[in-house]
Amino acid sequence: MPIMFSSWDWLIALRLKELRNNFFNIYMITRFFAKRVLAFLFFSFIVLQANAQITVKPGVRGGVNFSVLTADVFDVRPDVYLGGLAEIKLAKFYALQPEINYSRQGATANFMYDAGFGRYGEYDKDYSLQYLNINLINKFYVFHGLHALVGPSMDFKLSDNMGSDFGEEVRNYDIGLNLGIGYTFPIGLTIESRFKFGFLDVFGHDDPDYYDNYYNNSYFDGPVVNGVFQTGVTYTFDTKRK
Repeated sequence: MPIMFSSWDWLIALRLKELRNNFFNIYMITRFFAKRVLAFLFFSFIVLQANAQITVKPGVRGGVNFSVLTADVFDVRPDVYLGGLAEIKLAKFYALQPEINYSRQGATANFMYDAGFGRYGEYDKDYSLQYLNINLINKFYVFHGLHALVGPSMDFKLSDNMGSDFGEEVRNYDIGLNLGIGYTFPIGLTIESRFKFGFLDVFGHDDPDYYDNYYNNSYFDGPVVNGVFQTGVTYTFDTKRK
């Protein structure tokens, strides 16, 4: 006997699809303006501080990642990140900090299986996504060494162990945004925490309607993106110090 749907079911489904499309449109508009606001702030600092002394300090950074993929099946996975940087102090209250990092991300997952005779078992699996990420961090010093940071990230996948568990391959790159806060001590040591979230579906489905298609054969019911909370330390070398 065929399943019957009431007019209310169709209206609710249509409304949910409209809300999702509206959310995607808001996201695209926000990303559009965020890029231009950051560019405006950057060039404003350069113009206002054109005569300021510019200093460049190389450095290293490292710490702990707490990463996840945004689907119900996944949970947080701890790992590490390591990298190098150059802090370019353009003004008293502003520095531009390009970075190159090796970041171990991913997620854990819990699965259930039929053990027979009406019993079910479960097991955990660790999924590792390893990236080379290039960050362009804007640091705004608000009080002594206390600073806020924001900047885009371009990530290139080095390896993954997801295989064909979900019937899809992980895309080779990601684009994200870093937001965080830190404190720099006079000796050049910084403690900081950041959150980085990806803009792109890790399986390469950029069409917002893809997951609404009954015939897409996807394991997931919505976009799957990277999310990473990082906490660690940075050390910059004062090349002028005798």
